[in-house]
Amino acid sequence: MAMAMAMAVAALVGVVGVLCLLAMRFWSRQGTHVKGLPSGNMGWPLLGETMEFIQCLSSTQPDGFFDKRCLKYGMIFKTHLFMSPTIISTDPEVNKFVLSNEEKLFKSSYPISVTAIFGKKSLLSVHGDLHKRLHGMIARNMSADKLKGAVLRDVNTYASRVVSSWENKKFVKVEHEAQHFTFLLILKQLMGISMEEEVASLVKTEYDALLGGLFSIPVKLLPKYAKALKARENVARKLADVVDARREKKDNSEYTDLLAAILNEGDEEGSPLPTNEIVDLMIFILFAGYETTSRAITAAIKFLTDHPQALQRLKEEHFTILRQKSSSESLTWDDYKGMSFTQCVVNETMRLISLAFGSYREAIEDVHIKGKTIPKGWKTIVVYRTAHLNPSTYWNPHKFDPWRWEKHNPSYQESFMPFGWGRRYCPGADLARLEISFFLHHVVTRYWWEPTKEDFFTYFPVPITKYGLPIVVKTLK
Repeated sequence: MAMAMAMAVAALVGVVGVLCLLAMRFWSRQGTHVKGLPSGNMGWPLLGETMEFIQCLSSTQPDGFFDKRCLKYGMIFKTHLFMSPTIISTDPEVNKFVLSNEEKLFKSSYPISVTAIFGKKSLLSVHGDLHKRLHGMIARNMSADKLKGAVLRDVNTYASRVVSSWENKKFVKVEHEAQHFTFLLILKQLMGISMEEEVASLVKTEYDALLGGLFSIPVKLLPKYAKALKARENVARKLADVVDARREKKDNSEYTDLLAAILNEGDEEGSPLPTNEIVDLMIFILFAGYETTSRAITAAIKFLTDHPQALQRLKEEHFTILRQKSSSESLTWDDYKGMSFTQCVVNETMRLISLAFGSYREAIEDVHIKGKTIPKGWKTIVVYRTAHLNPSTYWNPHKFDPWRWEKHNPSYQESFMPFGWGRRYCPGADLARLEISFFLHHVVTRYWWEPTKEDFFTYFPVPITKYGLPIVVKTLK
């Protein structure tokens, strides 16, 4: 009996083993019938290489996943991520081609978890005429003409208010302070709301939970994903109340915020956008305006702290601006345009941290480029970070060197894409630059500081410091 049982178990194990081998063979051969399919590894069935991808980007060395495969397969390779067969491109020329052919050869297509959290009608997910109109509407409301007026005053007011509060503190966490600033500002720009007492709880609970589950395996039993979905529900409920209250007002002429513009925007048939679609749009705008810019501010201060010569040059620029003004004068658009070295610092910060490691697209048809084929229906990730750190473009690419941007280098224009490219270029790019510049102005002209401990970044899903970049501050006389 025991012998028979052992033989049965051995046979079952053998069958399972054979089935697993067949499954692995079938899995690894996806798309092999396509001529010109890039080389690569499809990883494990269903999971693909997702876990290694997340683990690597969540570390302090996020480039390992891409560098190892580029070395083995070239700058374009295949893999399987977030339950989809995927082509990854680290080639700047291919990246621009993909992003420039939106709605022609490719469409925006993010992982299930991203769509579930931001919504099916967020700017990431909508296509065609609706995306064109919504993107254009946001871009118009964040154009240079708009920034020169009330927006600039708001940026300066909130930056000054947040940074001034440091005078009464022994030390601050830069990341937290930057988040406070950017969330206050995006609330004001989106909904005309200024409610500082509610900001801390909303930021630290709901939006941090959203970030935690953004790129994850979309299974509701997994804690991070479940928590992110719950946070989305809570945020959506609050935003829906704001939208409905605004709709009930017969006269909205007093409002000049983004929500007013969104409420005036119709769908493809000209009908008003439904509340749930507006909420999807608002959740993403809040996230983009709050998360990415605050991380860039934190990174800029971290890099400046580690590079005293760059900090000194920046201080000289901003004290020159101060000496030309009376103590009661606020910063102006002309002051901003005179912050030339500041823009070098912003560029170098964006290059080194790459706020978004890449963008997701899906091939609408088989696409042929540089001898490679991207099959119809496959996801395509264009990776910005590897292009930003390419030693053939940037000398000593891992070094923080803002002076490199003082020299005109045509190759930078081909590879530098901190805000994306093409039809989905970030409509808030100019606002982000203004926010970073003014926040840095108020910090460097008011304080001397030093870190309380060594801090470092992890990079998934956005650059995040381990400790929040704690610093001791002393007011400059």
